Amino acid sequence: MVDQAQDTLRPNNRLSDMQATMEQTQAFENRVLERLNAGKTVRSFLITAVELLTEAVNLLVLQVFRKDDYAVKYAVEPLLDGDGPLGDLSVRLKLIYGLGVINRQEYEDAELLMALREELNHDGNEYAFTDDEILGPFGELHCVAALPPPPQFEPADSSLYAMQIQRYQQAVRSTMVLSLTELISKISLKKPFKSKQRLLTAPLPASADKADDNTPDVVDITARFHRVFRTESRYGEEVFSDTPGTPGLMP
Repeated sequence: MVDQAQDTLRPNNRLSDMQATMEQTQAFENRVLERLNAGKTVRSFLITAVELLTEAVNLLVLQVFRKDDYAVKYAVEPLLDGDGPLGDLSVRLKLIYGLGVINRQEYEDAELLMALREELNHDGNEYAFTDDEILGPFGELHCVAALPPPPQFEPADSSLYAMQIQRYQQAVRSTMVLSLTELISKISLKKPFKSKQRLLTAPLPASADKADDNTPDVVDITARFHRVFRTESRYGEEVFSDTPGTPGLMP
């Protein structure tokens, strides 16, 4: 009788665990959505996005390492400190990508967001979400299925045109918020140990010294980033120069 009662309770326990996990997942997604939605300007939106991305990556990296106090104090913390080998977010991304925790599309999207935020750090201008300089990079993100099309009509009625433009801007911003919420939430909720187990049980490549042609590197990311911008002269200013070491200026 006791065994039967235990068997009866086990499915209920599993359902309770699944429900608790789903509630935690939804709560986390809501927190990410709320913080991203609070960014009313492109600059504040991107700053918040990279901050949330950093939190997500840090959680994954910490799960890979040992949890005992000695290891955390003498091994893990020195690695993750600002001067440590894993102190840079880009290096941490490469680590979790190399371990198979995140896929290539997630890795490239994270790097592209960081690159765009870095470009804005060198530019004091403010931009709308519908400016070409912002739509270009966001259109390259894998997590963005499709951006809303702009209004296609002649602005005969100025008030109607202004209303359509406002709706278009809101639609674009909402698409960006929802797309990055999904990206950051997916990264945050990954299970590194399951990914590591798949990595360890996967067959080795035929040649250990031959790199996978599909593996992205810094050159790939840089090429994707600069491809979405153009260099031109507008009002005597240079727009996103491709010259290394020359910070670009937005119009």
